[in-house]
Amino acid sequence: MLNKQKGAFTIELALILAFVAGFFALQVNYVVATAKKGQMDRLAYSLASVLSERRELFRDEGNICRRSGECNQLIEDMHSIAESAMTRMSNVFVPSRFGIRIEELVVHTAHARYVVKEKGYVGCNFVPLSKLPDIVPITTRNRKLPVYKVSLCYQTPFNILGVARGEFVDMVSSSFSFARI
Repeated sequence: MLNKQKGAFTIELALILAFVAGFFALQVNYVVATAKKGQMDRLAYSLASVLSERRELFRDEGNICRRSGECNQLIEDMHSIAESAMTRMSNVFVPSRFGIRIEELVVHTAHARYVVKEKGYVGCNFVPLSKLPDIVPITTRNRKLPVYKVSLCYQTPFNILGVARGEFVDMVSSSFSFARI
């Protein structure tokens, strides 16, 4: 009779340990995902800040695509900066799963100009800046400031169960910034 109780205890202990190990794995999964999202949030904010300083850095009034060559070079430079920053922040970063989307919305009294440029993996579900015209602030001279939005997209296998099946999750991080004019 005593031997049968030892077997039941062993089975119960194994079930409890399996539950605790599963819970621990989910917590580790969540911490890793949160850390990756935090890295992307900081990077998106930094890139949006660079775009907002266009008047000082690039001598313009907020028209990032005035000439198509400059616009293409801008997206190349921003993607290169973002990719190298992500590589330094994570030792398991895969550049082919990373993409950037830069949007500019300039609202004049007569019309609005909306520009979108993308590079890299952009399979994420982005909310377009053109759907948010009420976010544009008005200056004391009754002018609307140009708005920039930088969105980063990274396809990551942070779901532990999904990794075994080859499934990926798209992580999106976006940041807004207003031009300084």
